[in-house]
Amino acid sequence: MSGSKKFGAFGGVFTPSILTILGVIMYMRLGWVVGNAGLIGTILIILIAHVISVATGLSVSAIATDRKVGAGGVYYVLSRSLGLPMGGSIGITLFIATALSIALYLVGFAESFNAYFGFDTSINGIRLTGSLALLALVTLALISTAIAIKTQFLIMGAILISLIAVFFGSSSYVPESVNLFPTSGSVSMVEVFAIFFPAVTGFTAGIAMSGDLKNPKKSIPSGTIAAIAVGLVIYIGLAVFMAYAVDSETLKSDYNIMMKIALFAPAVVAGIWGATLSSALGGILGGPRILQAMSIDQITPKIFAKGKGKDNEPINALLITFLIAEGGILIGELDVIAGIVSMFYLSAYGFINLAFYLESWASSDFSPTFKVKRWVGLLGAIATFIVMFKLDMISMFASFLIIGVIYYFLAKREVSLGTGDIWQSVWSRLIKTGLRKMDSSNDHNRNWKPNILLFSGGTSNRPHLIEFSKTISGRHGIVTNFDLIENKEANVLFPKHKQSFSDPIIEKYGIFGRRQEVKNVFKGIEAISSTYGFNGVEPNTVFMGWAKNTKDPIWFSQMTQRLIDLDYNVLYLDYDEKRKFGDYKRIDIWWRDLTSTADLSLHLARFLKASEKWNEADIRIIYVNESLKEGYERIIHEKLDEFRVVADVHVINNSVQQKPYTDLVESYSMEADLLLLDIPNFNEGEEKEFVSKTNEILLKLSSTLLLKSSTSLGSSSEKPKVIVQRNVDLEVQPEIILNKVSDQQATALGNQFHLSLTGNNHELIDKTIMSWINNSEHLIQHFIESCDSSQKKEEEENELFDFYAFLEKCQVEIENYSKNDLAYLEERLSSSFKGIVSNVPLHYKGIPTSYKRNVLEEELILNEKDSNSLKKEKQRRLALKKFKLKGQIQVPAAKMARFHVEHSYLKEMVSFQNKIGLAGTILLNAINESMNELTLLARTTDVDMQLDTVEIKLRLTKLMDLISRLGVDLIRGHKDIVTATTNAFLNDLMTLEIKKRTRYIQSLSAKNVKADKQDLLSFSQYWLQNQREFLNQSSLNISLAKLKFLFEDFKTQELHAIETNSQKAIQKLINKAEKTLLSGEYDSTHELEDTTVESLSHVELYKTFEPILLKEIHGLKDLVQVISSDSMEEFELFQRERVDHIVINPKELCQLVAESDFFNPMQRYFLERGNVIERLLKKGKSVLQSSQLAISKADDSIDEETKDVLLSALKELKHEFERDFDKSKLQLEDIVGTVNSKLTVSYIASNSELIIISNQAEKRRNKFSKIFEKPKAYFNDRWNKIQSYLKLKKQENSYKEFIEGAKDMEVNAMNYSDYTSYFNPKLKGHNLPKLYSQLFAGDHQGRIDLMTNRDKELLLAKELLNRSKINGGIIGIVGPPQSGKSFFVEALEETIDNKTYTITPYVTGNVSEADFLNKLRVEIPMLGKNKSLTFPPNSTVVLEDIEGWFEPTTNGWAIIQRVCDMVDNAENVQIIFTTTARAYTQLQKHKGFKGLISGVVLMSPFTADQIESVLLDRHYSGNIELYFEDKLIEDLSSRTKKRVFEKIKDITNGNIGMALRFWRSSIHFIDDQYLLKIPENFAFPKIENALQESLLKQLCIYPYISNEGLVRIYGKAVNEDILEGMKNLQLGGFVDAVEGGFILRQNLIGFVDFNLKK
Repeated sequence: MSGSKKFGAFGGVFTPSILTILGVIMYMRLGWVVGNAGLIGTILIILIAHVISVATGLSVSAIATDRKVGAGGVYYVLSRSLGLPMGGSIGITLFIATALSIALYLVGFAESFNAYFGFDTSINGIRLTGSLALLALVTLALISTAIAIKTQFLIMGAILISLIAVFFGSSSYVPESVNLFPTSGSVSMVEVFAIFFPAVTGFTAGIAMSGDLKNPKKSIPSGTIAAIAVGLVIYIGLAVFMAYAVDSETLKSDYNIMMKIALFAPAVVAGIWGATLSSALGGILGGPRILQAMSIDQITPKIFAKGKGKDNEPINALLITFLIAEGGILIGELDVIAGIVSMFYLSAYGFINLAFYLESWASSDFSPTFKVKRWVGLLGAIATFIVMFKLDMISMFASFLIIGVIYYFLAKREVSLGTGDIWQSVWSRLIKTGLRKMDSSNDHNRNWKPNILLFSGGTSNRPHLIEFSKTISGRHGIVTNFDLIENKEANVLFPKHKQSFSDPIIEKYGIFGRRQEVKNVFKGIEAISSTYGFNGVEPNTVFMGWAKNTKDPIWFSQMTQRLIDLDYNVLYLDYDEKRKFGDYKRIDIWWRDLTSTADLSLHLARFLKASEKWNEADIRIIYVNESLKEGYERIIHEKLDEFRVVADVHVINNSVQQKPYTDLVESYSMEADLLLLDIPNFNEGEEKEFVSKTNEILLKLSSTLLLKSSTSLGSSSEKPKVIVQRNVDLEVQPEIILNKVSDQQATALGNQFHLSLTGNNHELIDKTIMSWINNSEHLIQHFIESCDSSQKKEEEENELFDFYAFLEKCQVEIENYSKNDLAYLEERLSSSFKGIVSNVPLHYKGIPTSYKRNVLEEELILNEKDSNSLKKEKQRRLALKKFKLKGQIQVPAAKMARFHVEHSYLKEMVSFQNKIGLAGTILLNAINESMNELTLLARTTDVDMQLDTVEIKLRLTKLMDLISRLGVDLIRGHKDIVTATTNAFLNDLMTLEIKKRTRYIQSLSAKNVKADKQDLLSFSQYWLQNQREFLNQSSLNISLAKLKFLFEDFKTQELHAIETNSQKAIQKLINKAEKTLLSGEYDSTHELEDTTVESLSHVELYKTFEPILLKEIHGLKDLVQVISSDSMEEFELFQRERVDHIVINPKELCQLVAESDFFNPMQRYFLERGNVIERLLKKGKSVLQSSQLAISKADDSIDEETKDVLLSALKELKHEFERDFDKSKLQLEDIVGTVNSKLTVSYIASNSELIIISNQAEKRRNKFSKIFEKPKAYFNDRWNKIQSYLKLKKQENSYKEFIEGAKDMEVNAMNYSDYTSYFNPKLKGHNLPKLYSQLFAGDHQGRIDLMTNRDKELLLAKELLNRSKINGGIIGIVGPPQSGKSFFVEALEETIDNKTYTITPYVTGNVSEADFLNKLRVEIPMLGKNKSLTFPPNSTVVLEDIEGWFEPTTNGWAIIQRVCDMVDNAENVQIIFTTTARAYTQLQKHKGFKGLISGVVLMSPFTADQIESVLLDRHYSGNIELYFEDKLIEDLSSRTKKRVFEKIKDITNGNIGMALRFWRSSIHFIDDQYLLKIPENFAFPKIENALQESLLKQLCIYPYISNEGLVRIYGKAVNEDILEGMKNLQLGGFVDAVEGGFILRQNLIGFVDFNLKK
């Protein structure tokens, strides 16, 4: 092999790739594919195959442009990405596939060759021909790679001719109809795909040649994608042609059909042979290079790495390739070889796509120049593996098995690259993603896992701490042990070289070990706890031994408090050295409240029970109840169920005896093997006592774990405290008023009956009603405690009340009350009424069945009120008495008692149940009203004031009083029922109409009694549901109150910000302008220039508030069940089945209300406010700049007229801001008031459907618009870029007109005097105010508005200056006259650190070198009189208007040459020059100066919008009323404004100086009004005289030309023609004659320069 030629994209990539793609499959099997799959089936197969090839081609192209692709192509890419083991395993299979593909192509060649010449077409004949062809191609490759590639060009030509012959041939096999899909008898689509797929695999042939390419990064993407695209077009086109030209049966049976239908069969034969041989040749060139590259990487034997010649041609690898290919040829079956090759290539392609996806997803340095979307690689990989599975699942797994075995072998050999691979980045990305996920989501309390920082004090000293930490960390917790060594002399707390730490104990328990040196152990623990860990796996627990023998108890206590403040779970183990952990049989957990510390202890207990040593231990929960509140045992059992912990529960009621806590622990837990106690609280200054008292407790106990939970673990479920109990019984002592009857028996029975009914009081009043009173008072007491805990210290003495925190805590208390207390109260209520129902028989069983009583005389006295029947009964009794008869009455007492119990007492108790339910509702409604009132009070409190906590407590205390009143009413109500029932019973005992009464009692149905009993028994469930729904409403009410508070807080902050921030900024502007005007001193500070509309409109405040609000809304419950408003009105009467319950979605509803009534209006508010602020800022800055301008222009002091105008403008600005503030206040109050009026439970509950319906239309619109959102954004982005590009090109073209000269305008030209007189304000009938005239003078003045539109130019100038520091050179600022060059340079100078010197030419111009040097000495004093002048080092020299220092004459370049010499000799000097476009063209004629120019900044024209901004800004500063077409300028429509300023822009060509002058010249004074008139036809006069035109051009370059200058320029004395020309120009108003020469009028120079021809 010879030659060292490197190839480009076409020869090295496209050619071998396309020739391999258009290979044997196309000629020998494409017709067969069409015949079996049908046309659409074939196109589908082609497209699916190309999904893989396109994705893989894009993936490998992207990788190739990220890094250099060395020899080996695809193998090199995969090995450098996936690592040598993975890359090598795929590379070996890819090499074998490439070698077998050679056999594939040559077997196809042999089939065609033998058939064409009539040779033996049996398998042996094919083997012989194929082998000879292989030998010939290998020989060609051995001779020269270059010759082989050049041969491919000839072959490509042959293929092209063959395709033309096919397409232009004729066919006698045309089908009657085209088969679009497979027909019966066809081979399956999967098998057809397997045969066809190798046809699209050749695109990697070029990649395999990467070592022989000139520029692989450029050639591989372009060549590969082009080959795939061309191949796709040819295959689809050929498939369509074959389907329409040949019937399917012929296509299936005749592999040589193309030769039969071709225009010239030998051309097809040549194409077949060329394609097959070129494809084989591509494999022969690429395969050995893959093997050689693997051998260089020591994957395959080194012998194959050896090469020959300058290019290290792989001779040995070529020989082994030959042998494998020959083996494939000996197989002799084309279809068999195709199947094997397909599977190996697919494997490689799948991993190529996977490599690209992983690189783009995980690699930090992956930045290809050929950009491909990441999903392309993933799609390619998935498609590849799906196709493999569909083709042959067994072969797929077999190929993976082969790759896996090779990978295992290579990994075991530990082959690797020094450059690393992608896997480290992949694991890093996975871990990073996982950590982010863990950090963004909060684990549920039940899934809590400890991440422990263990401070063992040395593993050998305290091995029990190591063991115990691992026990309580569970299976998934993390333990990091810090062994801290105290060294008082340590200068560095944690030297890195001493941190590595490991010992047998640590290794045994699988924990992390660190050893660090610290000056103080306690401070070291604080420092580590403050800094150790990272997001996602932050430590949450600190564990160490209890420091009972510490010498520094204060530091230990302070460290403890610091750890608690850092919100760690803090664990201290006091280990009993003698008893250790005993028998590991009993764990006692002591609770004094149900806060998060209780949750932590249950977590630890669960982990302990899961360990081997503690799994048999019994757990006891011992709760010390210091209050009168009941129901703790049930709550604790519920918590145990939640944590899935089995334990015995003991509640010690200590409210009466008040035994010391330590005595209780000692007496109850002496036999425990481990105790869990909470860490005692201590205050500042009690550090020593904290340690000593805790030691006293621990001294009497066995091994004890002291703990304190972080606030993030669990929630404060219950915090019972002793409250002042109200002795309600003492307040309710009504006298028992029973009816007095004369019959002693009746009286005795009445008392017995009353006593029996009163017995129910104990169950109902003492246990149920009193429990409700106590628990309700506890709820209010917690509210009061929440009020105290919501005080936050701002300074040492001042405390601020956090009302929002108060609401949050109250909400938690309400939810805890609903969750815990209601269930307990329901149990009591249910138990009470079950007792009442079950006791019914007891009330009448003790009453005698009947008894006889005598009728007394007073009973027979007739009364007017008596009924007729009673009168008759009395008369009958009186008659009996006359006959001396006793007339006794048989009284059925038991029946009477039963009647009054079952039909009277039970019915009254059903009604009494409603009163119980109503009492709870009244209380909860009162709580809601109180919270609403407090929220309103907090919202209306001034921003600088704080809500008085005394007021809150006063209102809460009123709720206590309400609870007492409700309790009294309930107790009295039940006693009244008992008394009334007893009196009714007594009345029946004493009635004379006993028979009538008895008949009535017997007539009553027992069904009513059963129904009443059922009502009594079922009430507790209804009560529980109703109360929970009322509590849901209360909780929701507080959520809405928090939202209201947030809205009001935002409104307050926004108004406060307007008053302070915005007003301060505007006031600053006003003060600065007033100071400038009154003092007459120019203030050059620029502290207000960075003031932005965004900062003053407080959009950031809104952006900060928005996520807080959304977080609050998203924290609302999705579904809440409440009682309907109709049922609320009837609740006193109906509390059972007739109560209507509705389910609402507060989160969705509040979101909708916020969107419609807050977010949308606020967007409009900020848009409007931004416009107002922008206008105020512009006005303020304009007035300020006008004030500074007036100072700079005044010779002595500002004239009173200008001062009054400006002061008046400042006053108006201040009033305008005040009006804006009042308007903003009203807008905010309206927005917040509207949204808060809807944030009520009643509104949301009653209008939920209305809210949703009102937003459905907007959602439908949004849903439809979202479909087009991305396309719309895409096209808008593209359209904006196009518009920007066109605008930029337009500006560039406009600027070119300055360089090239303006074309003649196609309008009637004005004469000289008409044109020039337009710019004379004295001819407009007015004198403009001095200030206004100065604003539009157009000369150099320090105005910010001119620089706001020069950002691009300023950025370029800074870049050129930085570059000149390194490379030297001169920088030019080039632009038309009056385009702002001088001010631009001044702005640029402010960014330069060097000392700056500005050299300006003489007004009359000068080309004398001596005068120039004198000027330099004046401006740069340090130069002195030294003739060899050089610019001072580390300086910046500005040559302003450099055209004043040269002439295009023989002697006119002396100064420019002198500048060149000084630049050459300068040291670290930056040179800037300014000039016009015409002068710059002349200046470039000096080659020396031209060579020194390192860059030029062009002063591009302003757009119409920019001109409008500058002109109106200055107009507003001038403070005059200016009309245009009968309207004030500020009242013009945007369309009219656009027309005006587009016209000005066209006339001035965007030159801002010209625009300023033109504006001033277009103002007329008519009828005491200033009118702006823009002429319709304003054209520069045509200069007919060539000499005059020449003179004007020279004046544009050199505004002053002396008579001597004219002589030098024109090369002759000033003759009459030149003088005549100058005189005409002077008469026309263009030129003024000055001493010794002529000067172009300043107000015309821009217009003349723009309009003159070049």
